[in-house]
Amino acid sequence: MKNPIRVLAKQYKNQLLYARFKEGNLDLFPNRIDLTPIQINYLHWLEIYSSLYSDLCSYLTKELDEEILEDDFLTDCFLIWQRKEEENKAKERNKADKEITTRGRNNQIRAAKFPKIQF
Repeated sequence: MKNPIRVLAKQYKNQLLYARFKEGNLDLFPNRIDLTPIQINYLHWLEIYSSLYSDLCSYLTKELDEEILEDDFLTDCFLIWQRKEEENKAKERNKADKEITTRGRNNQIRAAKFPKIQF
């Protein structure tokens, strides 16, 4: 059985309303504070599908297509894959940030490793 909140969040009409909501031109709910868990869940899925549709339209991710968005299981799998890809890219960036190449005397290339600083 399909999750009704996800079904609603995928719909084009609701995506348009959500876009106006994000711009601050529309209230989706009569209550602005103290949102119910269902409202929070609905906003969560609206944002996820908004992001996915945006990626689909801009061709940012070659692996994403409409067939994936039509199936909740495939969508979940894609989101997990996407998160893992982002984590791997972040690890690579952190690794590159730790090792900075500098040129010393006589134009010799050397790598300086700096400890990770926690704030």
